Amino acid sequence: MDGIVPDIAVGTKRGSEELFSACVTNGPFIMSSNSASAANGNDTKKFKGDSRSSGAPSRVVHVRKLPGDVTEGEVISLGLPFGKVTNLLMLKGKNQAFIEMNTEEAANTMVNYYRVTPQSLFILFGVYGDVQRVKVLFNKKENALVQMADGSQAQLAMSHLNGHKLHGKPVRITLSKHQNVQLPREGQEDQGLTKDYGNSPLHRFKKPGSKNFQNIFPPSATLHLSNIP
Repeated sequence: MDGIVPDIAVGTKRGSEELFSACVTNGPFIMSSNSASAANGNDTKKFKGDSRSSGAPSRVVHVRKLPGDVTEGEVISLGLPFGKVTNLLMLKGKNQAFIEMNTEEAANTMVNYYRVTPQSLFILFGVYGDVQRVKVLFNKKENALVQMADGSQAQLAMSHLNGHKLHGKPVRITLSKHQNVQLPREGQEDQGLTKDYGNSPLHRFKKPGSKNFQNIFPPSATLHLSNIP
C-alpha cells in the first residue's frame, strides 16, 4: 500500500495491544527502495522517512515482532485512534512495519500508549482495590511491584487476576517480600517506571461501605454498562 492512506475504519481480528506489546519505537527513520527490497524481495515500495538527526522526534513509528499473518489493514488500524495514517511500509520478511502519522504528536501519543508503564498494572489492579504505588522493574520490564492500600486488597487482586491471560500470556501474581514500593531518590534515574498514585482521583474504594465493594468479579467477556442516556 503506497502513497497516502485515507481515513478509513478497519476491523481487526486481534487486539491492538496484542500487536504492539512486543516493541514500538519512534523515529526518525529513513527508508529507501533498496532497504525495502532487501526485506520484501522487491523494489516497488518506497518510504520517504524523516531526514533529521538521530534522536529527534518523528512522525514515523517503527513496529517490530509483528505476527507473520498480520494484514496492512490491521497495522493501519493501530494508528487510526491517534490521528491520520499518511503512509505505511510493511516489511513482512522481517515482521516489521513503519507507520507514518500526520503529526509528531500523534506518533508520540501512539508510542506512549502502547509502552509498558505504571499507568497500565494501576488500571488493571485498580478494579480490586486502591493502588498506592507501582514500580516496573528496570531490568525486567515484564515484572512489576504493585502496592495496594492494604493486605486484603492485595489478596483480592491476586485471587481474581492470577493465571488470567493478558496479551495472550497468563499473569503470575504472588505476594512480595517488600512491604512498600520505594520511590526513587532525588536525582536517581527512573525513566518514569515508578509512580505514586496515593492521591489519584480514580480510586474506587475510598468511601467506607461503598457499593463498589459489592461489584468485584473476576475478568469476564461480558460488560455491565450503567448511566446510559
